[in-house]
Amino acid sequence: TSVDRTISFYDSGKSSRHPYGMEPLARVNNLDNVPMCAHWVRQPDFDMLLWGDDRGSINAFTFDDFWGGEVFNPGAGVEMGNKKLPGMRCNAPFKLHTDWVTKMRYLNHSGCLVSSSMDSTLRMLDLERKKVKWMVDEHARGVYSFDFCRTYNFIASCGVERHVMLWNPFTGRSVGALYGHSASVTEVIVSEVENQLISMSTDKVVKIWDIRSHKCLQTIVDKGVYWPENRMSAMTLDPKQRAIVTAGTKLKQWHRVTRDNVGVRPMCQAMYNSTFRQVVAGNVDGTIMVWSMDRGEAVFNFSDTHEGSQLSSMVFDNSQRRLVTAARDGTLKMWNFNNGQCLKDFTGFGNQEVSCVTYLEEGPNKFVAAAGWNCKVCMWVDGTNVHEELYNEMAGHHDDIVCIAVCAPSLLATGAYDGKLILWKLDGSIKSVLEPPDQKDKTPDQRTLEKLLYMPHRGKILAAVAVDATVYFWRIVDSTLVCTLKTELPGNAKCMDVDDSNDTLFVADTCGFIFAFDMSKCDWKQKDQIALMRQRQEQAMQPRSERSLSSSSKPKSTGQPSLKYGWQAHDQDVVSLQYMRYKEDYQMLVSASTDGRVRLWTTDGIMVGTFGQDVWQTGNPITYVNDKAYYKTDLDVPDIPSLVEPSEEDDEQASTANSDLEGEEMSEERYEMLVMEKRRADL
Repeated sequence: TSVDRTISFYDSGKSSRHPYGMEPLARVNNLDNVPMCAHWVRQPDFDMLLWGDDRGSINAFTFDDFWGGEVFNPGAGVEMGNKKLPGMRCNAPFKLHTDWVTKMRYLNHSGCLVSSSMDSTLRMLDLERKKVKWMVDEHARGVYSFDFCRTYNFIASCGVERHVMLWNPFTGRSVGALYGHSASVTEVIVSEVENQLISMSTDKVVKIWDIRSHKCLQTIVDKGVYWPENRMSAMTLDPKQRAIVTAGTKLKQWHRVTRDNVGVRPMCQAMYNSTFRQVVAGNVDGTIMVWSMDRGEAVFNFSDTHEGSQLSSMVFDNSQRRLVTAARDGTLKMWNFNNGQCLKDFTGFGNQEVSCVTYLEEGPNKFVAAAGWNCKVCMWVDGTNVHEELYNEMAGHHDDIVCIAVCAPSLLATGAYDGKLILWKLDGSIKSVLEPPDQKDKTPDQRTLEKLLYMPHRGKILAAVAVDATVYFWRIVDSTLVCTLKTELPGNAKCMDVDDSNDTLFVADTCGFIFAFDMSKCDWKQKDQIALMRQRQEQAMQPRSERSLSSSSKPKSTGQPSLKYGWQAHDQDVVSLQYMRYKEDYQMLVSASTDGRVRLWTTDGIMVGTFGQDVWQTGNPITYVNDKAYYKTDLDVPDIPSLVEPSEEDDEQASTANSDLEGEEMSEERYEMLVMEKRRADL
């Protein structure tokens, strides 16, 4: 059908003149109204062509059995007919809608015709009696398309609204809706063999839905540019090739690929979004997957985020409504991860790998900070521009930057491959440079800092884990190393996280293990020096017997983290680990690995399930994969890790001073002199 008021007929067979078929045979001219859509109906006695026009009427052409075979001679030219062709009978039009008819479909099992129109209605017509059985008028605006599913008995329709509506074909009552598009939905197709529904919107987005669960399985974004209108105008399904065909000014075929052919791709990172109660994960191929935290089922996904470049890092903004991704080609983008739409990109980093990215706020100002192989920290203002230009560039590292962390309210920490840690002010100046004291005893590969973690409830502590599984605890107020934890994990350390009260530290390694360390007794807050002097003066004034007794009963080292338990979470490297609190009642861990799996755990090590593979109800232990934790007891790891605290040297000096003073009473002048010496040593 065409807007020039013609209906054309083509031969679908091949010929020497048309090797691909579609040879024009005949054309009906000078129709009274513009034909907007058509539908071919096969009846036992005759065939019928139904077409809807721009006035809302249903027209019908009936054909005899010999029509087309003897009337048209291929190669003899196009047969032209005024309002009809030989062997064709015209029936009187039937007024059904008040605006143009957008689509029709004849249901053989009921003998009814379903039609949609721009008058925002969907109608079912008894074709023989010319009687309307029901009408749906719940669309706010025009209806573009619809499709019927015989297996599950529903009709899906779409229109100017941004969702797909589902109807009962017998009563016309609403049975549900599919939400997720961000633009008007122009086409909907039901694939009963695959139990899927496919919808297309005007912003060149195709979504694939599961009919049974009404969940979005996949989001396809066509990044091609069409001219003169950058939009997709039509879509169909090729069941033989198992492909979706879309059309703008050219055709594009989207082939179905089974999971076995896709293969398992290593994960890059997984994060929990408390706003939507979803887990968002990305693999190295740039595919972003969204799963429901409540049940572990897939919500939707979108792919090729960086146009072929591998994904390296990602982070949410503080509202958790937008996702920032970084790639190995130096590109950074911000997404609406609910529909896969790219909101903006950040330019100026260069073409080297971005290894870490974070989001921070200072008053009303919002920034995106990233670092990587350019050895610099780059910052962008999160404004209203589609292409954000570089705002600030901070130089200070001499090796590749591996990790980054925000130390609220106004500090930024970065760790490099050479083990150097720098605390930055947001104006670009360096507050302090921190280096572990045991760097000379390590090889260059063992010095790399893999993860930084800010713990405000432990005295504003910044924890840094190195590749050799050594965790350093720095107090950022005075840049003091307060503790060194040698975890002695089976593999190299990769990531870590801490609970919201900073009482338990979780560290994961390259062998797939996760270990929990108790830090509830660690008090690393900066002590009041005057109160400390008074306490020592009171101890010095005690009798010698009580002083020696109290010093001998006092433990040599206090406030040390201790190993609680550990378990094997994956078969390969754990590349991402995040603690979360689900609905304020349940403490969980999300882990991602290079084995391609993202799993949910309780903080006690009980496996809830694997996202996309298992189904559970978070908070209901009966639905979990395991009913208990399986701790590893055969590891070559000591029950209590080796700990080193800077305060041990002070304790040894204090014990030496006490031993020197045994056998004599301490005078006030002697005590004051010792206090002054100690203060000079501290300074």
